Amino acid sequence: MTQYDKNVDKAILKELYPEPSRLFTNKTSFNELYRVICRSHKKISRTTFSFHLKRMMQEDKLIDREDDLVRGTIVNYFLTEPGKQKHRFYFSLTSKNRQINDENLKKVYQLLFLFANANIYETLHSEKELKDFLSKIPISKDQLIVDSIRVEKKPEEDITSSSSHQNVRPQYYIISERDDNEEDNPILKRIHTKFKPIKSEIFVSKEEIEYILPKHKEPSLEDGQNDNRQGIERRCSYRYHIPGVSISDFMHHTAIKHIGFTREEVTKVFNFLERNHIIKPINDHLGEKRYSIDPAHKSLRDLLVEYAGVQMMAIIKLQFIWFNFRRLTHEEWKWYEFFKGKKMAIENSTFAYKNRNSIRRSKNKADLIRVKRIIEGYDSDILDILQILEKEYADTIQRYNFPLREVLEMIYPEFVRRAIFNTIR
Repeated sequence: MTQYDKNVDKAILKELYPEPSRLFTNKTSFNELYRVICRSHKKISRTTFSFHLKRMMQEDKLIDREDDLVRGTIVNYFLTEPGKQKHRFYFSLTSKNRQINDENLKKVYQLLFLFANANIYETLHSEKELKDFLSKIPISKDQLIVDSIRVEKKPEEDITSSSSHQNVRPQYYIISERDDNEEDNPILKRIHTKFKPIKSEIFVSKEEIEYILPKHKEPSLEDGQNDNRQGIERRCSYRYHIPGVSISDFMHHTAIKHIGFTREEVTKVFNFLERNHIIKPINDHLGEKRYSIDPAHKSLRDLLVEYAGVQMMAIIKLQFIWFNFRRLTHEEWKWYEFFKGKKMAIENSTFAYKNRNSIRRSKNKADLIRVKRIIEGYDSDILDILQILEKEYADTIQRYNFPLREVLEMIYPEFVRRAIFNTIR
């Protein structure tokens, strides 16, 4: 059996890519291409070379051939659009004559996936922070016009009653990144104020929360406060959203901070994606250029957003397994850490361990049988969704064959697909 060598594919891509300095066509015959690859890369057999050409043409759709079907005439090979795109990802991000390695290429895919799914809202925790933000636009707080107000009140019985939550269900919102000093305090009232858009596209909202302080933080009766308001605290914060994603936003508000990209590398990839018209600048609010995916690539963005839904379902499936049956495997840990960061991975593992111990003590096997059916249901649903996406986005998948395959393998890898609930305490 012929052994696959991806470096041969890279050499073929490099030779067939149309360089502006060339005076001849990038369509090359089998014999000429074979001689060049043996000379510039390494000596390989014609059988091995033919194997690589067929794989790149039939499986990966990276190359095609020009054949007039007349016996005795030369058949020329050339790069398809996905093949040109693959070449650019391999060679355009690095200095001359230096190939991008597979690990960095994986980061490029991850960056594009995160960019397509970035929906960044910034929180301002004080009136001063709001004032500083508005001064950069620039407008004053008095110019904010209220659009709507919504009040949510919690029934008293919800605050005072104690409820026992079933352990089998993953508590997704408990395991989240937040301030270390923040606590889960019962909320009495929440007021949402939405302001009219600034400059037609900058959205600002205000949230006021009234909640019960923990016993150890309640003010004493000696403070002279009304007994009916004993232990009540109020908090106010603002949120804003600006269309597009700046490099600063991307560095601080997406999982890119867990992946190991430096700001210089992110800037390099942003410039690369802009040069190739995948993203484009749309505004420069707050003094920094902001980008969005070019409308010409809307189908690519939509598909990456759909894939994000698949990733979330995969995480939920694994959480059901971790919280009820077994600990994370090494591969699962690294995969989860890759997207969520080390802190979240540790918190997730700790919570799962405690939850499994609680279930073991309860000895409720009926619930575990139900959870197994839920996990199997997620496997079936993910498979159905992927089949639907493959049909609905057939043209997009063919056009962007190279990056999308790797992105999908990253968000829903084989070991996640095969993950089962065998007990590993």
